[in-house]
Amino acid sequence: MTFTMLAVIVLAGLVGPLLAYPEGWHVPVVVGELFVGILLGRTGLGYLNAADPTFSFLAEVGFGLVMFVAGTHVPVRDPSLQGSLGRGTARAAMVGAGSAVLGVVLAWTFGTGHAALYAVLMASSSAALILPIIDSLQLHGDQILQLLPQVAIADAVCIIALPLAIDSAHQRLFSVCDGKVMAVTDAVNGKQVALVPIGEHPDAAGYDQKRGIVYSSNGEGTLSIVHQDAADRYSVLQTLPTQRGARTMALDEATGKVYLATADFGPAPAASAEQPRPRPALIPDSFVVLVVGGR
Repeated sequence: MTFTMLAVIVLAGLVGPLLAYPEGWHVPVVVGELFVGILLGRTGLGYLNAADPTFSFLAEVGFGLVMFVAGTHVPVRDPSLQGSLGRGTARAAMVGAGSAVLGVVLAWTFGTGHAALYAVLMASSSAALILPIIDSLQLHGDQILQLLPQVAIADAVCIIALPLAIDSAHQRLFSVCDGKVMAVTDAVNGKQVALVPIGEHPDAAGYDQKRGIVYSSNGEGTLSIVHQDAADRYSVLQTLPTQRGARTMALDEATGKVYLATADFGPAPAASAEQPRPRPALIPDSFVVLVVGGR
């Protein structure tokens, strides 16, 4: 990615806030960003390629930042919010059940498969879109407060369900799970066809269709590299040592290179009543992107 392209991305990121600034327009920030994305992407000028690994990495960082900012606006200690948790959970469960049915119907109607993926996408409340809209339009009241638990619960469940990769040729889903296992699922009928051992604390999965390789990036500091011997048969090629915390991954299918983001961590602070399981502190200026070479 060139400096010019990076500058264009930065300028494009300002369009949404600028359109949302005039209060009389009532334009959410995300509308401007979506418009610029369409204009600069494949539908418009074709200037930006979504498959560019650096662009994909910046997109993941941006999504994480949006979720971070959105989280700062959630009044977790508000008694009214805490009282809405049960109702929010019930709403999220109802939406999830309906999405599962609709996912199967859509996959069967259009013959595309991927019923599980349809269900996850429809069940997600997309806090990255909803919370900035609520904030930019300055929406308040009990109904908005009751919506927050539903959004948070639905997104949390869907984010857990989405660390998966898709083999469109064989209609297989690869999902990495706690318990040091990768589950392979038939996307057409929803049946589990294989279980593959991987590392601890996985967070992302990637499938390189050209080379028949499935990757799992693991927070323990390893990259599980699995070969697809057949649609329902897999073998572990290597458990590659990386670095502790390197679980956010981007795969460049053109080169076969894998990009992993992490940093150095210090000791965890002492446990307290407010933080019974404190996380290790990140050491400043230690952020790195690891590159695993393709072949």
